[in-house]
Amino acid sequence: MAELTRVLGALLSRTLAAKEQADRHAGELAQTYLDTDTLARMGPPSVHGLEVVFELKFALGVADRAGADLERRLEATAQDVADAAVQAVQRELEKGVSVLARWGRAYRAAQRDLRDAAVARELESAVADSLRPPVHAAAESGALDLDAATSRTLSAIDAVLFNRGPVRSFAAAHKITFDKARAAIENMVRDSLNRLQPAVTAAAESGRDGDLAVIVDSAALAELPERVVSSARLQFVVEEGEAAAFSATIDDPDDG
Repeated sequence: MAELTRVLGALLSRTLAAKEQADRHAGELAQTYLDTDTLARMGPPSVHGLEVVFELKFALGVADRAGADLERRLEATAQDVADAAVQAVQRELEKGVSVLARWGRAYRAAQRDLRDAAVARELESAVADSLRPPVHAAAESGALDLDAATSRTLSAIDAVLFNRGPVRSFAAAHKITFDKARAAIENMVRDSLNRLQPAVTAAAESGRDGDLAVIVDSAALAELPERVVSSARLQFVVEEGEAAAFSATIDDPDDG
């Protein structure tokens, strides 16, 4: 069986490859027009608004709920850890300096940087990326290496959060080491990973990786009852100089 993402990705990739080939031929044809006196008086042909429609027959294979649940929990854990990390740094910045310093521009700049939504997204993504390899590996073995996963996550947080210019500058000026913040973050990461362990165990016991598998092979589809086979109309529109647009319509066989 194939993963649905791989099927759609292959279709889109082949469509874009065909468009690139058409563009190359159009360029060669345009040069021919320019080099020929008679043809040079006319505009060379070009490819515009390429539209390709696929009719995909498929049947659902295996959907691993345990693996999908693990991925959802991992993403939620990353968000919780990222939020807690920012709050821990904010608290230490506030408690580590005098009231007078908190009125200064440097302090306000550091706190404003920590409240930036882009920083939160970057940190959440970094935490998720650091957790995903050890968590997925644990989903195969059933045991999560808590120390290794914690260390990876702390390194990711350190790179994104503590190395930010406004935060680093203010901390250096006021001799703030963030030891308390780092300790609080480490405890948060360990607690979160412990709460994630049951989902890791369930995914390992399911023996799947969480991907949705579909049957697209014509021979296999022919052996299945007609009622379980669905049809999807996939439309790709590629404009010159623009990214491909994709739309899909799933047809319900009961409506026919």
